[in-house]
Amino acid sequence: MDFFTGIDQHLGVLRSVLGDVPAEGLARTVGALPDDVVVRVLAEATAAITSLDAVRAVAAGVIAARSGRDAGHAGLAQVRGHRSPVSLVQEITGTTKGDAVRQVRLGGGTARG
Repeated sequence: MDFFTGIDQHLGVLRSVLGDVPAEGLARTVGALPDDVVVRVLAEATAAITSLDAVRAVAAGVIAARSGRDAGHAGLAQVRGHRSPVSLVQEITGTTKGDAVRQVRLGGGTARG
């Protein structure tokens, strides 16, 4: 199965259960669902998030690889005004520095494959 086909399937299940609910109505909508459906919503959301986290990790790894010392001031992070790839990833993702470090480390092993 193609990578995005799996994500589309998970999102399709969520869409069919939740409908086109506005963000501010999400809690109310999920709260009105039967227990077994709430469990399925959590499982489908988790599966989609896991797949998207893989994309984020690979992209963070590529950013780190393109920002290596050998690239110097021409490295991706430097060109974008950052001293390190972690700083760039942190700005893009809005995460903590620790989370950005983990994404870069995790992505470092997957970006090459």
